[in-house]
Amino acid sequence: MPHLIEEIALARLAAGERFLKFRTTIGTKPQAPSPSSILEILMHEIDLPAQTAAVRSVLAKHGIRPALALLNDRTPYRYTAIYKLAGETMEAIHVFDRIAEYRSWLKAVPLDKSFCQFAIREGEFATYHVSSDQRLPSPYDGLVESYYGRLLKREDGTLYGTFIHFDVEPRSIAEEEVAFLQDVIPLFLDYLE
Repeated sequence: MPHLIEEIALARLAAGERFLKFRTTIGTKPQAPSPSSILEILMHEIDLPAQTAAVRSVLAKHGIRPALALLNDRTPYRYTAIYKLAGETMEAIHVFDRIAEYRSWLKAVPLDKSFCQFAIREGEFATYHVSSDQRLPSPYDGLVESYYGRLLKREDGTLYGTFIHFDVEPRSIAEEEVAFLQDVIPLFLDYLE
């Protein structure tokens, strides 16, 4: 039986070919589809239980960082991470950066200076353009420009921290992706100490 990751890659290739065929049919110049347009096609073609199973499989066979990479690939965000609440500090436990290796400035952030404080308080928090978001005070301006975060809480109610996507550029996240993340983020808790 082929590996699930190979199946995902083949599905992406097939979706890309269908996208090119569609573009040719409607009379536009065929271009190689971007990863995000392929992903949009896939999101509508593969049912959510299969997508959830793919994340579960990657977590079980390859670990947290590859699963973060898989979820990062579904969004325009540069970073996807899990931060753990340690006292009054959010500590980066796992970080995926699609452009470069892990950077030291991501390691720890005071809770009261982080967007994670809002995700912890509300259960979920998103800002797509920090510098124009009237809800946020100016200390955030220029550091992180976009953020989506979701509370990580164990079944017994114990707070772990947050799962986040963030970027230094304005970014947004699709409603369908938010709904998907509600289902898959809790899967990470089984792999976190």
